[in-house]
Amino acid sequence: MWRTIRRYRRLLSLSLILLLAWPVASQAAPMPYPGLPEPTIEPGNWMWVRQIGMSETVKAKQHVAVPPLTLAAYGGSLPTGGDPAPGEPYHMLTGGDAAFVSPPGSPEPYGYMPPIRVRTVGFGLLPAEATIQISQRRRGDGSIVPIHAEVNYFMMPDKTRTLPDTVIEDAFEVRVIQVKLDGVDVGISGNCRTVRPAPVTMIGPGYTAPGEHNQSNEDLMAYLDSLDVESYFDPVFGGQLTGTIEIPPFTGCTTQSGDDLSAMLTLSASGPGNRVVARARAACALESNFNLPPAPGDYDKFPFPEEGYDNPPWCREYEPNELIPYPERSDS
Repeated sequence: MWRTIRRYRRLLSLSLILLLAWPVASQAAPMPYPGLPEPTIEPGNWMWVRQIGMSETVKAKQHVAVPPLTLAAYGGSLPTGGDPAPGEPYHMLTGGDAAFVSPPGSPEPYGYMPPIRVRTVGFGLLPAEATIQISQRRRGDGSIVPIHAEVNYFMMPDKTRTLPDTVIEDAFEVRVIQVKLDGVDVGISGNCRTVRPAPVTMIGPGYTAPGEHNQSNEDLMAYLDSLDVESYFDPVFGGQLTGTIEIPPFTGCTTQSGDDLSAMLTLSASGPGNRVVARARAACALESNFNLPPAPGDYDKFPFPEEGYDNPPWCREYEPNELIPYPERSDS
């Protein structure tokens, strides 16, 4: 059983020999569920990814923990050059696309994060609490703009593997679904949102794995697990991304009584330089369901380890002590 998972892993993790031997390299993967993004890198495989996060609102002086999320991901690798000369490295591109599995009550089965509560002070006087929901952008036909990560890397003949930094530039829809002032729900309208998607730039540190630690996927994962998770990122094997999000002004934030809170929310939260952190496990493929991605409704599900299967050690849930800690509070 483990051989099957290991075969897909090696495909995704840059082995040129296995890549060329892959029997369906010229075929696009079928779309298993409606609403998933179309893959952009072939060949590849559908996978499950578990992610946690932390975000900051500079103006509100608040840090908000993002609970564990399940993502549907499609990843692959392909060579970017011809056969290397003896002693020269293999040049490869690895990466993929991902979509949040939406929580219950969301308009679509994919693309929505769970609601997040942010506390601040409205106009410097009233305690305010805003519940926001972040979602991925959609094209005119309603399809998701996936989170896309890719990086060109090289591997030497002794299997020393070097990945540069991974840079992700994206933008997300930000919608306010509830506002409480001094503990009272003001009945915000359903169209309270930022005037445009909020741009995000995130960087994952590159790394070099010595050849003796890259003789197999187990070796590589053991090596990465020995590092500080903040010190590396791999589109397939996980790690940490750190960056900032700019929150645009808000609009359409009227209450049931007719008051417009857009200016208050803009004053309380909008602006650049809001730090975001995302930490992801290595991607996992489910052998029991023929390597399908998470289905609609699997938002809070991470079915690893699989009972009855020889699971790779990195396919596991986050433990409480692995969650991203809140930064120390500053009085400034």
